[in-house]
Amino acid sequence: MLLLPLLLLSCSRQPAGKGWLRLSFTAVDAVEESVKAQLSDYGCTLPAAEDFSLKVRMPLGQVFWEGSLTDWTGEIGLVEGAYTVEAAWGQEGEEGFNKPRFAAVQTVQIVADTQQDVVLSAKLANCMVKVARTELFDNYFKDCALRLTTGAGTVIPLDEAESRPVFIEAYRFSLSGTVTAVQTGKQYELGKTVDAGLRPATCYTLLLDVDSVGGLKVMIHFDDEVTTVNMEEDMYE
Repeated sequence: MLLLPLLLLSCSRQPAGKGWLRLSFTAVDAVEESVKAQLSDYGCTLPAAEDFSLKVRMPLGQVFWEGSLTDWTGEIGLVEGAYTVEAAWGQEGEEGFNKPRFAAVQTVQIVADTQQDVVLSAKLANCMVKVARTELFDNYFKDCALRLTTGAGTVIPLDEAESRPVFIEAYRFSLSGTVTAVQTGKQYELGKTVDAGLRPATCYTLLLDVDSVGGLKVMIHFDDEVTTVNMEEDMYE
C-alpha cells in the first residue's frame, strides 16, 4: 500500500458560517487473486497522486469543484450539507490491455465552522481477466484463436502467446473462439460466459485444460466452476 499525503488546509483563513474539507489520499497496489498479488506483477504501475483528478459534488450532485487532486488546498468554504468526494485516474468505460482505472468515492457531511477530514483510498475500479493453458492442453491443441467480449460489447482478440490480463468493467464477459487439434488439424469451438460475481480489483484466470483420456474433452476452469466442452469428432481419425 502506497500512502500519498496531500496538502492539509490552513484553518486561519476560513469564512465564518461555512465548513471545510481536508483530504488525505491512499492508492492501493494490491490485487485479489488465488494468492495476493500486486499490480506490478501484471506489468502495471500505480499512478501518482498528482495524476488523479478530483471532483467535489454538492448535495444535489452538481460539481462544486473539479481539478487535480493535489490542487485541493482545503481553503474553500462549503455550505452545510452532504458532499461527495471523488478521485479518479484512467478513462471510465475503456476496456482492454493496459487500461486500468482507479477510483475512490467518499461522502462527507459538512457542518458550519467545522473541519471534516476525509481519507480517500483509491483502488482498481475494473477487474482483470486472463487466459492460461496447461501443458497437457498444449499437447493436444494449437492455434488458439480466442476473443473476449465484455458486457459493454468490447471485443478483445487474445493472441495465442498473450499472457497479459485484460482490464474490463466488473460486470460480465464471454470467452469464445476456436482451437485446432494437433493430430488432425480439425478446429473446435470453445465458449464460456461469466455473468455474476465479478469484483473490482480482482484478477480472474480462465484455465484451458483437457481430460486425461485422449484429450477428447476440453475443460475451462473458472474459480471453482468447470465448463466441459465435448469434442464431437474423433481427433485421431
